[in-house]
Amino acid sequence: MLLGVCMATGCTHTVNSDVATHNVPLAKYMDIDQLELLCKSDTLHNKALIFSHPYCGGCIHRFKEWISPAIKEADTALWRFYYLIVVDSTDTLRYNEFMSDCRRMGIDTNKAYIWRLDWTKEDYNKVFSLFHSTHSLENSAEGIPWTILLDRRNYISNQKMFFEDKRDSIWYGPRDLDTCSVHLEDFSVDDPEWYIMVSHGK
Repeated sequence: MLLGVCMATGCTHTVNSDVATHNVPLAKYMDIDQLELLCKSDTLHNKALIFSHPYCGGCIHRFKEWISPAIKEADTALWRFYYLIVVDSTDTLRYNEFMSDCRRMGIDTNKAYIWRLDWTKEDYNKVFSLFHSTHSLENSAEGIPWTILLDRRNYISNQKMFFEDKRDSIWYGPRDLDTCSVHLEDFSVDDPEWYIMVSHGK
């Protein structure tokens, strides 16, 4: 319920090694240090970090239903959107074809990068640790799609969560990108009205 998490078998696209490949341009890679520099060097805009893959059914659905409408509604003077594309391997990646598939999904390939980390909980926690948050973020999920929203001071937008049948067990996670969150500006201030109820077993 929290995230449209895709299993590895559904979110990867492999290419036989005997197929001609196109090298990924060096400038299109993104590692954890480069991501930190990209975000912290920009103190004028909110940033949305969108982790996805054009062959992931959950990513395609989320782009269609939530991400693309949110981006269309966002103030481009305030927001910057970056796409971190998770792939299993770049040594067999047909890069040009892959970028075409990204464009068809709705990804702006001018702001798309091949993510050098993976989609595990530990890797996302490394991203969380780069930035500020009003609460410790408890990451209980892994996979894609995933979005992390940052304000101009690089605070992560978070949301309160609790089980619908146990409301005293509160934790915080990153807030989703949608047509509501793109109208927020300062993530260093809590929104007491915003929370998500989670069913057990979801």
